[in-house]
Amino acid sequence: MRIQIFGHWVNPIAHDAVRTQRTLSLTYRSDLAGAVRLCLEVPSCLSPLSHFEMWHDFSGGYLVNRGLCLAFAALWPANPITASEKGLYSFVSTAAVGAAQKMPEENYSFKPTPEVRSFGQLVGHVADASYMFCSLSLGEANPAKAIEKTKTSKADLVAALQDAVAYCNKAFDSMTDVKGSQMVKFRNFDIAKLTVFSLNTAHTDEHYGNMVTYLRMKGIVPPTSENPPAQAPK
Repeated sequence: MRIQIFGHWVNPIAHDAVRTQRTLSLTYRSDLAGAVRLCLEVPSCLSPLSHFEMWHDFSGGYLVNRGLCLAFAALWPANPITASEKGLYSFVSTAAVGAAQKMPEENYSFKPTPEVRSFGQLVGHVADASYMFCSLSLGEANPAKAIEKTKTSKADLVAALQDAVAYCNKAFDSMTDVKGSQMVKFRNFDIAKLTVFSLNTAHTDEHYGNMVTYLRMKGIVPPTSENPPAQAPK
């Protein structure tokens, strides 16, 4: 991975040490105990410059001589956009699976009004959509269809949703920020693969909101309300 940081280069030849802002290219490799080693790559056009000051998000600061490598204990992910998308999906999908598990079997046929899906149909619909979105991102045929129309028991629907989430996590594991920028066709739109993942997360979250309402109507606390954040001290 190549990263860019901004530093102030100092020309030691000039007595006043005039500073100009340049971009410094760094590479890193994993070291023992999870450390990360950063190595300078000084452009040839900057050869008269001998050192620079580096500011970063870590605590403290470093004055680095040209050609020196520094070891850091942590660094941001290699694919930050993909990692962020997966983290958000993990939270939302875990909540959806938790809701499916909390609703008793006898309430899987429950509909607040006749015009909407039953709770069980919601679970099947989220599973169907997850396979559809994530297979599109992978560029492969949808491996599972019509879950909403073919499965009715709680055990089957919970298992189907868990399998769909696992399939999407597998899709995330094979994705990078570069691959995620590749365009695919979704209905009448050309969108990036990572946007397809975003759509799946948004869709799952939308129907988790439906599940919350169904659970509350049956007097059941939804997963995301079981451990609410502590109130700030007054």
